[in-house]
Amino acid sequence: MTSWYARRLQHLRPGRGSQASSAGAITEALRHAWEQRDAEQLAAAVTRRATLTMDSGGETPGLSGVLSGRAEVGAALLRLTDTYHPASVEPAEVNGGPGIVLRSGARVVGVIAVAIRGGRVDQLWAVLNPDKLTHWNLC
Repeated sequence: MTSWYARRLQHLRPGRGSQASSAGAITEALRHAWEQRDAEQLAAAVTRRATLTMDSGGETPGLSGVLSGRAEVGAALLRLTDTYHPASVEPAEVNGGPGIVLRSGARVVGVIAVAIRGGRVDQLWAVLNPDKLTHWNLC
């Protein structure tokens, strides 16, 4: 059986749609796998050498620094939703590109910018520092 992510990638071949819409669809595949807590699909959504850079400002031990590799990045994303349980993972535009907002209740607890390479997520930058998220919570 073909996975949801693999079926989605079949629609993202070069020449189909804009680069921005492809990046958005790839980010959506990551978000969907993350929301479903599907470690296999999370690994499939990122490159072998994917990196996740987390900035918690020291507020949340264990959620700062740089991680690399499919398994490490996927496990860290799942830890984020466990840390901020109950958490929702929502699509967003971050710094003019594709991204994800992590909410705990109505409060934004993380903003993740996403970079795509070769049809998969290659780099993620997660801002988890509450001081840097103030403007995301002004509503």
